Amino acid sequence: MNTEIEIAERVRLTYTQPPSNKEYRLELVRSGDGWIVNFAYGRIGSALKTGAKTNAPTDYASARTVYDRQLASKLNEGYIVDGADGASQTAGYQAPTAKEDTGLRPQLLEPITLDDATQYIGGDRWWMQPKYDGNRVFVIANDTEVYGANRKGQRISLPLTVVEWTRSKAERFGGFVLDGELVGETYFVFDILRFNSNWITRRPYQFRLSALAVLMRQSLSDAETTVCVVLAETAKTFVDKAALFDRLDKENAEGVVFKRMDAPYKPGRFETQVKCKFWESASFIVKAQNVGVRSIELGLLCCADGDEIVGWGNCTVPSNYALPAVSAIVEVKYLYVDDHVYQPQYLGERTDVDRKDCVPGQLKFKPGSRHATT
Repeated sequence: MNTEIEIAERVRLTYTQPPSNKEYRLELVRSGDGWIVNFAYGRIGSALKTGAKTNAPTDYASARTVYDRQLASKLNEGYIVDGADGASQTAGYQAPTAKEDTGLRPQLLEPITLDDATQYIGGDRWWMQPKYDGNRVFVIANDTEVYGANRKGQRISLPLTVVEWTRSKAERFGGFVLDGELVGETYFVFDILRFNSNWITRRPYQFRLSALAVLMRQSLSDAETTVCVVLAETAKTFVDKAALFDRLDKENAEGVVFKRMDAPYKPGRFETQVKCKFWESASFIVKAQNVGVRSIELGLLCCADGDEIVGWGNCTVPSNYALPAVSAIVEVKYLYVDDHVYQPQYLGERTDVDRKDCVPGQLKFKPGSRHATT
């Protein structure tokens, strides 16, 4: 029987400022089809008390968020990574400092309405793809390492399966940079910015998508079958776009994205890439964890430069997600908003959204609501 345990991250921290002499251990471990975060603590040299920071196995991204937050909390308390004073660090872990800026910035999507979508479906220069419900992530491969970057351009870790897939491709194609959406442990890729160690952002999307297909070793007409990395389905003709639009709507997908096939890649918001959502979502601050139930109170800042958090209702957290901590930023899908959020559905934590962006201005209010702008 194979009893080997897959451990993604493990770290030992110590706090030895007099009169304290204690340690804290943290590990991110696979459990069945999911991941859990375990911890242990106590006096150095004594039996340690143990526990888990996750209530049940969850997806890698959620567990990683719990792990990183707990590690940051302990470092803020004054703990240091074992060996950080010059000795080797535990399990190859590097103590985080300030978030490393990779210099990458994504091209963001301009919103359009369902009524607007008709002209894009009929437009010859517009290609259409599903809008994925995850976190925007760059995947970077160079001669020495593989890593990710979030929407802010900050360096982040990637699921081990994505890292292994990327390494296998880098052996044949050299350095490259992918742009896509990380949903759980699956990476949906829809653009490539660097290929064979050459930047191709100035080339039209048609060229970049062809280069991406070469990297994926398949034709554009087929869906990628790799479990951990999936090439975004792309519809180019009126018939294909209309069929994909209807199918995604029936599947209760988040929405669709339209991209000009002759446009370069430019960081920021430009009208060459737009999104049409079938339902609304917003980023909230966890105002409180409700006692006795798996639910949270959703909060928003009164304004971007304010500190007061106002409640906008409660949201159940499914059992396959870790319960987010107070002050965490989470994404919630909803039907509409009046004085509170109606039919909220929890989508997970967001590590790529700033707290200042969690304001009522991002909400879509019910027609006639006193909060709606005229």
